[in-house]
Amino acid sequence: MSAATTASSSTIASVASAVKFRGVVFSAAEVIEAYTKWGDNAFIIELKPEKTTGTPKEAGKAPVVAAGKKPVAKKAGVKKTATVSRFNIFMKSTRKEHAEQKFLVQIKMNKVPIAFGIPAPENQYEGDYVPSSVNVSDAPELGKAVTILAGVVEKHIVKMQKEGVIPQGKEVHKVLSTTYTDKNNNIVQKASPTYRINWCFNLCPDDYFDEKKRGKPRSEVLDATKVIRDPKGVPIENGPATIDGALLTKETAHKFVTTGSIVETGRLNASQYTCSSFGVAYRLEVVRAVVRHVESKNNYEGDDEVVVDDGVTNAPAAVSSSSSAPANHTATTNGKTTTTAGADDDAADGDGDAVADEDVDAAYDEDGAADE
Repeated sequence: MSAATTASSSTIASVASAVKFRGVVFSAAEVIEAYTKWGDNAFIIELKPEKTTGTPKEAGKAPVVAAGKKPVAKKAGVKKTATVSRFNIFMKSTRKEHAEQKFLVQIKMNKVPIAFGIPAPENQYEGDYVPSSVNVSDAPELGKAVTILAGVVEKHIVKMQKEGVIPQGKEVHKVLSTTYTDKNNNIVQKASPTYRINWCFNLCPDDYFDEKKRGKPRSEVLDATKVIRDPKGVPIENGPATIDGALLTKETAHKFVTTGSIVETGRLNASQYTCSSFGVAYRLEVVRAVVRHVESKNNYEGDDEVVVDDGVTNAPAAVSSSSSAPANHTATTNGKTTTTAGADDDAADGDGDAVADEDVDAAYDEDGAADE
């Protein structure tokens, strides 16, 4: 069941336009255009009704205060639960047919090199999400859009702190990283800022609000070399990325989403930031990505081995997605032809996922990030 069906009528009204046009995914250029036209006013950020989640807190400890609420005196023996406050991020559309309506922010990814791959399990943090990192300079247009959104969100966080909606002193986890620590524990400026795109491989449940996502990972990864064609040879979709015949998981994704791999096309859910006991975070979550895997030593951001003796980050150069590809291999099953193909087998709409963006599931979770 969707959040909209359980929320108050005012909440439903606030996201009605976004739900109506759920299939709309903005290009990075549209984000930049909206910001150029309206500045910070291009974005509308709204506090969602609070959710109670997490484990009970022991009596005697400081109570957890939900954003926008005053502290409540704790009684002896009464247990409290942690809360997560969620802020939805909308953008006014510059498209004529939308007449400046607002929509939850989702952004297309096109030809985005992975500067640092998903870390192996022994280097992952606890939780459902695993990160990979992108250099702003490797995909400049997307990098500019992310930089704009990060700036708008940071200003909003400061505003919410001044108004007492977000408690002062909360750690703010910034989207852009501009420095790193070398082997000698020196803080070094990065040649290009980086930002993390986060992946979640939990399967959506059978009662998930969006029927098209049921049974599929929250972050659906498709293999750019697997193009499924109809009997006339028209590409209709990409096959799923697999390791040893199985869909990617948190434990195996590092073998496919590697340093130097290319997100040929994809969608980022950039529509929410959260405030919890862990701090304030704006998470960019991959909804769907067609990835061209590159075999490489899979450095992850923070790995000591990405720093060389002269203190320069040893991030790989951007790998061209149009580099030489293997010859096509074709097989037909149940009337569908599967082709292992090179970069020239993108979809007719040019973004590599074999279907037009307006006709596919935009697949954002109305609740945004998973409960902390």
